Amino acid sequence: MSSSNITQESTSQDFTFSPWKNPANLKLLFPIGAGIISLFLLSLFSTLFFIALLALVLTSVLKPMVFHLEKEGINAFGALVMIYALFLLMLFALVIFLGPEIAAQLRAMAQLYNSLVQESGRQHIAEFITFFASKLDFLNSPVVQKQLVHQYFTVFIRFLRGGVQFTTSILYSIPNVLVLALAVFLLLKDGDRLQRHFISTVPNRFLEFTCFATEHIQHTLSAYLRRQFYIIFTTTVFYSLAFYWLGIPFSILVGFLAGFASVIPFFGLLIGAVPVALVGIYSFDNNSILFVLLGLFAAIHFVQTALFKQSSFRLPFKLHPLYTLVFLVAGYAIWGMWGVFFAVPLAVCFICIIKQIGWGMQNFHF
Repeated sequence: MSSSNITQESTSQDFTFSPWKNPANLKLLFPIGAGIISLFLLSLFSTLFFIALLALVLTSVLKPMVFHLEKEGINAFGALVMIYALFLLMLFALVIFLGPEIAAQLRAMAQLYNSLVQESGRQHIAEFITFFASKLDFLNSPVVQKQLVHQYFTVFIRFLRGGVQFTTSILYSIPNVLVLALAVFLLLKDGDRLQRHFISTVPNRFLEFTCFATEHIQHTLSAYLRRQFYIIFTTTVFYSLAFYWLGIPFSILVGFLAGFASVIPFFGLLIGAVPVALVGIYSFDNNSILFVLLGLFAAIHFVQTALFKQSSFRLPFKLHPLYTLVFLVAGYAIWGMWGVFFAVPLAVCFICIIKQIGWGMQNFHF
């Protein structure tokens, strides 16, 4: 056999690709397949996933309180009942004091949505575009202005429709609220037991890795979700009070929106500011409200950074801006406007699990 034939044969063997036989290729295909399946399930059971995520967030916030009472000498079940009763009492107080206002804002938002759809109220947005067109030469075109008015109006309509549908479907649906409350109680009471039961079903050769991985994933995600909750709660209070003082309509709802967006890396300020700016544009004749809102967002972002920069928690990985953008677009494609706000937390949970599994495949011999 000639040397040229040997070279060609070895070259052809080097470039042979058999993804089902090479374990290294399977390691690459696994996260891709898991991601596709997860997106499919999320699109089918979006409300269920939202409730599960809220239950995990609330559990991660309440569980350290239960542990603190146990350290003070209170038995486990008594500590659980005390913290859960306090949680229900606070929830009841919020419903009593804020429920009527939130319901009124939802009704006003629904009425505004219906009137805009029926009457095509684009006048304020058109005035806003014209105002900036007079300052910027590249916008000084009737065709460009018409396209921008149409796009901004469409975004505003989708925001209103999504806000009403999301809030009413999850927060104002009695079965969903009951499921959420029951899930939080069961996770507080039996979460550790369920985790031990899951580990006991794992074959012995995977036992060490499973114990380490579940402990690491639980600790990381609990700390992450707890920190996100504190940020959302604090910034929502600041934004809602500021919007109420400025006279922005739907102050609680858009305040929650801006607070939720504040935990989105890289694009949070922009995502939270756009809907609020649209509401401000529609509600005020003076476009100077935009500069007031800009200063407000900058000030609250500075306060948020000062309050939470000393936090000892850090994710074991960093999301690249491009990946974050992909997650946001995927969330918008699956759930619409409100999917943007849940995309990153779900992506962080998914990435944390996948990275831990990948680390185990490299460091444990199964």
